[in-house]
Amino acid sequence: MDLSSIFGTLMSNEGISGIAEKTGASSLDIKNVLSSALPQLISGADKQNTDSSTSQGFVNALSQHASNDSSNLSSFFGKVDLADGAKIIGHLLGKDGSNNVAAQTGVNSANTSNILSSAAPLFMNLLGKQFNKEKRRLGPGRICKEMVS
Repeated sequence: MDLSSIFGTLMSNEGISGIAEKTGASSLDIKNVLSSALPQLISGADKQNTDSSTSQGFVNALSQHASNDSSNLSSFFGKVDLADGAKIIGHLLGKDGSNNVAAQTGVNSANTSNILSSAAPLFMNLLGKQFNKEKRRLGPGRICKEMVS
């Protein structure tokens, strides 16, 4: 799995439908928010993963999220904890990250926050599955860089 696979899963009909059902947001708003936010999420994950003060916690979070079954996205989104998703967004995008994405996309802040909070656990799940698969070869600190190249 690479970044295009993660993006493809998030932007799939099942992914968009799951987020729409969870948030009540329109498909267009979801696509706009995710398209804008994915590069920022990758950058935030890379920073968390390469910073010595946060890397171990980030690796632990990846492992925790990777253990969730994401083979059925409808079921996955039905179990998503928006509060957990908001914490992920705070770590990856910073305290103003959601507002910045809202400003970039023109989607209101509440919808943007809900969309990102719904998508973040799946993002971590997919990234965590890749990390678990590759960790012997990559070790902490290289997963995001490897997936970008």
